[in-house]
Amino acid sequence: PRMAMKIEMLAPCRAPARWTDPSTARFEGQRCSPFEIPVAPPRRALPMALCATALLVRAGQRASRRGKHLLRAISRGVQHASTVASSFCPPPFLPAFYATNPHVMTVLGAEKLFTFGRDALVDGLDIHRIRYDTPDDDFFDVDYVGADGVPSSSVPSSTRPVVVMLHGLEGRSSSPLCCRMARSFQRRGFDTAILCFRSCSGELNRTAGAYNLGFTDDLQQLCTTLHANSPSRRIYLSGFSLGGNAICKFLGELGANAERLGICGGAVCNVPFSAEDCSARMDDGIGKWLYSSNFLRSLKPKIAAKAAMLQARGEPVPFDLDACLSAQTVGEFDNAYIAPVYGFRDKTDYYLRQGSKQFLRKISMPLFAMNAKNDPIVDPLTLPGAEDVSEAVKLYYPDSGGHCGFISEVEDWIDSGDPRNYMPSVLALFLKHVEDHYDETGLEP
Repeated sequence: PRMAMKIEMLAPCRAPARWTDPSTARFEGQRCSPFEIPVAPPRRALPMALCATALLVRAGQRASRRGKHLLRAISRGVQHASTVASSFCPPPFLPAFYATNPHVMTVLGAEKLFTFGRDALVDGLDIHRIRYDTPDDDFFDVDYVGADGVPSSSVPSSTRPVVVMLHGLEGRSSSPLCCRMARSFQRRGFDTAILCFRSCSGELNRTAGAYNLGFTDDLQQLCTTLHANSPSRRIYLSGFSLGGNAICKFLGELGANAERLGICGGAVCNVPFSAEDCSARMDDGIGKWLYSSNFLRSLKPKIAAKAAMLQARGEPVPFDLDACLSAQTVGEFDNAYIAPVYGFRDKTDYYLRQGSKQFLRKISMPLFAMNAKNDPIVDPLTLPGAEDVSEAVKLYYPDSGGHCGFISEVEDWIDSGDPRNYMPSVLALFLKHVEDHYDETGLEP
């Protein structure tokens, strides 16, 4: 009571009060706090210092109320996101009889030996490329694909929902899987923006760095630009393998702030959540011969060209070129190039800090994450469980599928009836599910 009396003297009510609602302790005719006891206003003007103190007290009370309202809004948002994500039921995956082996599933699914069907080809996709300069004097390219019947040149400033897509390690926007995913999103009314990681668009980037497991600077710049161009536009994120890891990390870093960029959900596949364990599987045994050697065939020429570019400009080369060129595994390459260029102690420090598993509890937008239990690169024992993710994350782990393979038995619901379209179809179905239930999420674009 004494404290309430003191506050009342510092901040007098505008009119005499009377008790109107004992259950909520509110008063009429004044702006007193429910915890104060109203008294008559003093007859003399208050000193300036006391008035300032009163203003500070009131400001603190308002800030406290705003903080509580914000926490309640965030909690409601996560609950709505959880409801939308958990209500999605992915069609079961039935592997093709000829691709039950995980390595066969992975190799055939990559379509590097054979390309099957029109959906895997870039021919017929209307692609509009835009180059974005970055604050570090570099650039990245984005290939835009419009929804069905929409010219791709209109995508950057459109108000239609757009899917920002990230490819995997040493991927490209014209790869069979990227083409299949773009068509799946296109069929469901989404524009697509395929973000090419630096040096993966057919032209070497300008700086010593390029991209890594958790490099999200370009993704944030693109989302910020799209949102600024069309503030009412809904943005979704989708990616696989390394690109999926970057998306999960990005959504976790943003948390509830994802809404401020217009981001409304995501769908990812075959994510190396625990990168250290994935590196060990890829660098040993058949993984070293089948996967590491394939990536190094692309990485080594790029790093040699990058070193020559820096030397021609008279700039120091911040990595050991000989160690990069002699690397026998992706892990050795990461130790020689990624770690020194991006400020990590070594590859272990890099994997621990950039793996996305530690960020999954902070995600507030609906996210669908699909990984095959027989993925030859991602150890199923390291996959996150319900205890590792927020309520907004929907996990789906079919027994088979390989690494981004998912060649299924023929099903009528799969896009074009193509058994290689299972993964693109499911990811697109989830984002369409979120888009259709958008009003129920309680989030403003």
